[in-house]
Amino acid sequence: MRRASTFLRQVRDDRSGASTVLVGLGAVVLLGAAGLATDVAGWYAARRDAQHAADSAAFSAATAMVAGGSDYEEQAKAIVATYGVKDGQAGAKVTVAQGQSADGAATVQVIVEEPARRFFSRLFLTGARSIRASAVARVGGAGEGCVLALHPSLKDAVELSGSTEVRLNGCSLMVNSSNAGGFKMSGSSSLSAPHVLVGGSDWSRSGSFKLTTQDRNLPLFNRPPTADPYLGVREFEDFHGCDHRKMNIGGSDTHEFPAKSTPRIFCEGLTINGSAKVTFKPGIYVIDRGVLSFSGSSRITAERGSVFILTSSTGSNFARFNITGSTTVKITAPSNGDYAGLAIYQSRKAPVSKNDSDNTFTGSSDSVIEGAIYLPNQSLDYHGSTSQTSGCVQVIASTIKFTGSSGMALNCSGVGVRAIGGGQDGAGRLT
Repeated sequence: MRRASTFLRQVRDDRSGASTVLVGLGAVVLLGAAGLATDVAGWYAARRDAQHAADSAAFSAATAMVAGGSDYEEQAKAIVATYGVKDGQAGAKVTVAQGQSADGAATVQVIVEEPARRFFSRLFLTGARSIRASAVARVGGAGEGCVLALHPSLKDAVELSGSTEVRLNGCSLMVNSSNAGGFKMSGSSSLSAPHVLVGGSDWSRSGSFKLTTQDRNLPLFNRPPTADPYLGVREFEDFHGCDHRKMNIGGSDTHEFPAKSTPRIFCEGLTINGSAKVTFKPGIYVIDRGVLSFSGSSRITAERGSVFILTSSTGSNFARFNITGSTTVKITAPSNGDYAGLAIYQSRKAPVSKNDSDNTFTGSSDSVIEGAIYLPNQSLDYHGSTSQTSGCVQVIASTIKFTGSSGMALNCSGVGVRAIGGGQDGAGRLT
């Protein structure tokens, strides 16, 4: 009996396995917490993606409604589907509804709902969990862009680098490239715009850049390509010989080109430099091959109703432009006619180029472009201290690189530009 009692007391008092039990229990708790954290992190990522999807879809639906389309609901759901969430599949639901803002403006709301994936959390939490995101877009001006890069697939189709500062007042930036790096910001560059719409699923960014938008300071991804608003403009083919050949105006010359009922043709380029002052009366000015070059401290004024056409009568050496230095340039596009809204128009027959300095626009702080700079196949390097945050300017090119400080706006009453991405009347003019 004594031996049995002693043995039982030893078993009772034995603590040698307690730590093993405690460690085992602790390990279960720790593993469970880690698993729960994994699920929560996944929910956060899914919520972020759902919000991006809702933002993009609402904007797309609003743009479709502005353009008069009745399929805005289908378009919104198609945009959400590009983020991997398909309405009615795997428990997902996408709701699209019209509404009205406090000031009476029409709106469209997109709600994205999907079941939250549960792996470890089901061991600790009862009941289903869901991901929900909502976005509301105002129907109207948000569809109006003032910067559009047309190339469908290039990396860096729109690039802001260095200390570049771009301010788009009431108009959006649109990048058609489906490349995940089609839109790039680096260095200490900054961009403020209502919206940045990109065709790719991501964007390229580095450094201390700053992006300010109405969409949580992010681009809207997986956007369908924005149509070229000037695609229907006729090609210039009214060649009648040369009014001027390799013309150069420099020094302190003052020159005026009077109004002319037929296009004025400059063969093999036009150069204005030094401190020359040149006035172009309303008309069509054709650069047939060569370069349209403004440089130095020259002052160029193209009065309302003026358009510069860059083309080639031979099918080669298509004209381009190079505006540099401290030049002051003021061009006001025609408000009607074949080239309504176009300040600088490059032929669509010009070869496709990937050179980021095909065409350069610097201009001084006093420069004003009222209308569109249109280069459908070539690049534009847009830099300097040009600021038009209360004017009307559009920049449309295959690719666009911003350097320096630039400002743009779309206060375009009477200018005749066509809408980029929505907000247009039956004739395609901005309303």
